[in-house]
Amino acid sequence: MIVRNDLVGDEIDFEFVGTERGSVQSNYYWRNELDYTKMVRSQVLSDTTKNYHTYQIVWTPDSITWIVNGAPFRTVTRAETWDQSTGVFKYPDSESYVSFSVWDGGSGEKGTSDWAGGAINWEAAAAEPFAMGIKSVSVDCFYKGNETTYKQPAI
Repeated sequence: MIVRNDLVGDEIDFEFVGTERGSVQSNYYWRNELDYTKMVRSQVLSDTTKNYHTYQIVWTPDSITWIVNGAPFRTVTRAETWDQSTGVFKYPDSESYVSFSVWDGGSGEKGTSDWAGGAINWEAAAAEPFAMGIKSVSVDCFYKGNETTYKQPAI
């Protein structure tokens, strides 16, 4: 699941690496700055390719929390993203869309390819096509565009 603004480059996501079927990775990016050191894995899960799990991202003006099966496993606060050298918070804060995709990270730049487990052997992959199953999706916008209507969600 990706919450992203392509024009600005802000992104918050859950990423499933095919070689790691017992967890999901959480990450965020600010203005397309690729930082491979911020990823955090979830707790151990049953096989994510065979079992459904409930994934939530609670994104507020002050924090992002990643939750799996009702258990928060990571929170990043806006304050933690302060960059003294540039004088800005490197915190995703632009309007975004939600998307789901299957993509070949192994054919990307070296850092991305290393993270994804290397290039895909497409001849071997032809025997077992890549697939993704989504049981349901729900989006609840806590911030309605008016500061007076914002209510901090309970986590």
